Amino acid sequence: MYVLLLGMAFLLASQINPANPQTSVSPQEKCTISGTVFSAADGQPLRDAVISLREAGSVGSSTSVVTDAGGHFEAKEVTPGRYFLTASHAGYVSMQYGQKTPDEPGRMLELRPGQAVRDISFKLIRGAVISGHVYSEDGEPVERVQVRAERYGFFQGKRRLMPTGFAQTDDRGKYRIFDLPPGKYYISATGSPIQYSGSLSYEPTFYPGVVDVSQASPATVQAGNEFPDVDFTIQRVRTFHLRGRVTGAAVGPAVTRAILYVEVNTGPLGNFGFGGNVKDAQGDFDISGVRPGTYDLIARLSYRGYTYQARQPVTVVDSDVDGIQLVLTPGATLQGVIQTEGSVDLSKVRVFLNPPNGVMFGSSGNAAVSPDGSLEFDSIPDGHYLVRIFGLPQNAYVKSATLGNEDVLDKGFDISNGQSPGNSLKIVVGANGGQISGTVMLDGKPFTSALVTLLPADSARLSNDLWFKSAATDQYGNFTLSGIRPGDYRLFAWEKNTEGEERDPAFISQFKDQGQEVQVGPGAMLNFQLSAISAAKIQAAEGQ
Repeated sequence: MYVLLLGMAFLLASQINPANPQTSVSPQEKCTISGTVFSAADGQPLRDAVISLREAGSVGSSTSVVTDAGGHFEAKEVTPGRYFLTASHAGYVSMQYGQKTPDEPGRMLELRPGQAVRDISFKLIRGAVISGHVYSEDGEPVERVQVRAERYGFFQGKRRLMPTGFAQTDDRGKYRIFDLPPGKYYISATGSPIQYSGSLSYEPTFYPGVVDVSQASPATVQAGNEFPDVDFTIQRVRTFHLRGRVTGAAVGPAVTRAILYVEVNTGPLGNFGFGGNVKDAQGDFDISGVRPGTYDLIARLSYRGYTYQARQPVTVVDSDVDGIQLVLTPGATLQGVIQTEGSVDLSKVRVFLNPPNGVMFGSSGNAAVSPDGSLEFDSIPDGHYLVRIFGLPQNAYVKSATLGNEDVLDKGFDISNGQSPGNSLKIVVGANGGQISGTVMLDGKPFTSALVTLLPADSARLSNDLWFKSAATDQYGNFTLSGIRPGDYRLFAWEKNTEGEERDPAFISQFKDQGQEVQVGPGAMLNFQLSAISAAKIQAAEGQ
């Protein structure tokens, strides 16, 4: 799960920083990394495994090499620095450098000038498989149903089911989800929120055939094992119509080209369904096959270089919903500027407007920074947004973000009725963020596979990424956190991956006395020796 969440974050800000930035380094200072990838099951070397190398602090693309027939790899001409190293192969679970199991933290690899790190060994475990059938109440197979394998994790401080694997049923109702890490999974089946034919659809259902996830039975899988016969029945439900009209004075007759979508905005099985097009010149629409639930109905139209959009909450209970009005607007335009206190390179910085759920429908929601520090967003749909900045240099941090005199860095801001806020966005970036480094100890020795997290002392900020930092220890048991906003924190080291659980107030309250209190000032350079909280204590807290 930890790898999955990291992957989601890297994808969000892809192409922001290069994996190996151009730095003036002499040929003698370049480094070499080499090693071998094996199968953990039989010890045989794995050919065509991919080794990815990404520099710490970068959220952009990585460099990679491929193993030869003997499972050997070598990466040459690598700039000194701190790196994440990952091995992957079809049919196996991807593993980070230093991991013995997928659930433990990976290890940072520190490369000093001219260093050659040899004999790195990856032992990849086989992915697990969950398979079964989905049947209707009549015992008939149901085809084209999406089946998910989901695990509980923490996202933005909230415990929720996170999809790990997907499959679709075939004409026999059979599905097979593969390449799963060992663990406990909840299996769910759902179709699109829209049924395109007939007046019946299927209720989103968890194995062994329940709607409430609290009554679901998890499937626990081990490395390389197949968990078969996870069969369950999904219940038919009546479907209904959504009817109304799409209008927009600025688009005129082009309204006939508007496309409609139905977005599930509650529950753990949220997704989008294609609702079709308007049916006449007046912009009327009739979406059939919508099962009971709470949705956002969205209309979109690309016209003369602009993206027009409308969004309307809709609740379907036991009857059709008529008279829905969707008024297309071009979305809001927001101008802004980034100002720096000190020397900060903004060439790789991008600014994102993120809805609280992390997904913006129909818009990229990001802007590059011009050489003069200006930026502009356009076609911003209605909604609530948080300001997030990626690609800052190592020691820089976001000091403030304001709309006029209003601080929006922590609480965000709203766009409504396609209207821009009355003031431009001003972001201030400081050049002298704090830095914390140190060593993690376990059983009296430096611990090379610890996860270190820096959490705000104010529990109300636990879900805010601006107040959160994490790092893995390197091969010497050392860690470094940089670009820290001035403020009060607690510093923790963990033997076992917490998978984001440390940002849950109920969980972290059990370890309050085991965290190092830290006050970080501008430009602070702090050093600590930490004791890793044992895996046994973490597991005991997870059971509370």
